[in-house]
Amino acid sequence: MAYSYADCMTKNDMGDYKKLLKFLLEFEYKILWPTKIIIFDCSINESISRRKKFQNNIEFKKWFNVSFLNNLKDFYDNELSKIINVKTISIDTTNKTISDVDKTIKKII
Repeated sequence: MAYSYADCMTKNDMGDYKKLLKFLLEFEYKILWPTKIIIFDCSINESISRRKKFQNNIEFKKWFNVSFLNNLKDFYDNELSKIINVKTISIDTTNKTISDVDKTIKKII
């Protein structure tokens, strides 16, 4: 959902996202929705930096598009709660080591 939302927002054409959303909502009572979602967030600059070894790979092009990344963040910050009632826990990993993130997760669960 997040990827579809970000992709469609970036292209200024929400058609595919609306189709996906409609499909999911038609079956919402048959889907076991999560009760919590942990979001591993980081700044856009850090996100791009972490992926730099893939910068010349066409398959990863969207992951270097600042608009796409902003729209992805917007989905989790604003749109997800419009779809399902779920507790989101955001962990900003921008300046954290893997060990720091691991400790944070263990505190949550």
